[in-house]
Formats: sequence, structure tokens, C-alpha cells
Amino acid sequence: MSVLNRLQAVWAEYECMNSNSESHNVDEWDQAIRSVFPQLGPALWWARCAAMEVPGESRRAVEHQAGREAAVQALENAGVQPVWLASDDTGAPVWPPGVNGSISHSGNQAVCVVSTHLTLGGMGIDLEHVDHMDQEVARRCLTDVERQAIASAVDADLAHLMMLANFCAKEALIKCRGGWGAGLEDPLDFRLHMVDGTGLNESSVVHWSVSQTGDTPLIPQQPEAVVELRTVIMDGQWCLAGASVMRSL
Repeated sequence: MSVLNRLQAVWAEYECMNSNSESHNVDEWDQAIRSVFPQLGPALWWARCAAMEVPGESRRAVEHQAGREAAVQALENAGVQPVWLASDDTGAPVWPPGVNGSISHSGNQAVCVVSTHLTLGGMGIDLEHVDHMDQEVARRCLTDVERQAIASAVDADLAHLMMLANFCAKEALIKCRGGWGAGLEDPLDFRLHMVDGTGLNESSVVHWSVSQTGDTPLIPQQPEAVVELRTVIMDGQWCLAGASVMRSL
């Protein structure tokens, strides 16, 4: 069976969920997504798609398909003509004029957020399963100060969640800066510090402050813009991060 046929066979099983769906999980996802983008208020729309897990060569293609399907649903929710998104030279999705958006996937889950907020200069979302994080990759994303903060955790479980939340937040911020391939993807270019939140307990929203570690501005195209960055642990399984750049009109 060709890869295309295998994708079609798998995709017949997918589930797509958004703020217009009728499901007991909608409120939980809606609350989590809005909690990491509170500044966008009602000008935020989202969708999530789940597909069967596929081993081997088809996995990335299925995840990509899930993300694009979620984007179509999110655009429709926003009242924007839904289109199947093209990709630029770096593989990042090309959004319709006047729309900011971001896609993430982990395991067999894909989530997309879009906004038409007038002062939004960019956004990024990242979704990570608690048990799927590559710890070696996550460690390479830590500055010395961040390593020290994680090393001070009272137990191994908390240290794992701290590393996961840090990694997830940095992934979202990199997307917000322009994404992988934009020349701004070094996670050591900036440092995160937890400024509020009750910790990394279930449904606890953590607000991060972000500071640059070198000479490159956080958002070179918009050096005066305000960066908002938050994470939340949901359902004991997922870490969700939202990054946004708010500019002055």
C-alpha cells in the first residue's frame, strides 16, 4: 500500500475537536488554551485533531496532516475562509492575510490556534506529552541559570515537570520569533524565569518572564513589543505553552 493510501486509511479514523464541538473534553482544552493566551480574549480560536498512531515512515506525514486539518477547523471557527495551508521554504505554514496562527503536535495529537487580534504581532503554541519528552534534547535547551533552578527541585518528578515546562515554553517562543529555520531558533539566546503561578500542579498556569542572553533582541522585527509566555499542565498528561508578541498600534 502506498504512503498516500495508508494515510487515507488512517485518516478515516481521526477525531477533530474545537470550540464548537460537543464533547466532555472541549471545556478542558478550551480552558487550557485560553489560559496561555489570556490577552487575546475572544479573538482566539482553536481546534485539535487526533489520529491513530502510525509507526515508521508515515508517522510524520500523519502528524503534519493532523496539524493542517486542525488549522482548517480553527480558521473556519474564526470566520476566515478555510484553506489547506501551504508551507514556506522552512516548512512553516503560510497563514491568510490578517491572521496569526501556530500549530503543534505530540504523539497522535495536533492543536492549532489562530487569532485576528489587531495588536498581535505573532504567536506560537507547543504541545508536549509528559512521557514523550526527549530529556537530552530538553537539557541542551537550558541555560546555566535554568539548570540551577531545576536542580533545586525537591524531587525527580518536579524536576521533570520543570524541564518539560521550560522546554515547551521555549518551543512556543521560538515559533513566535519566526520558527525553526528563521535564524532565531537557538534556545540559549534567551532565559526563562517563573514569575507567577502556584507551581507545576494540575491546571496551574505558569507565567514566565523572558530575558535575552546575548545581543539579539527577543523579537528583532519588533524590538519594542511585549512578549507574553505561559504554560499549563493539563490532565496529568500534557504540557501546553503559548507565546505571543503584543505590539502597540
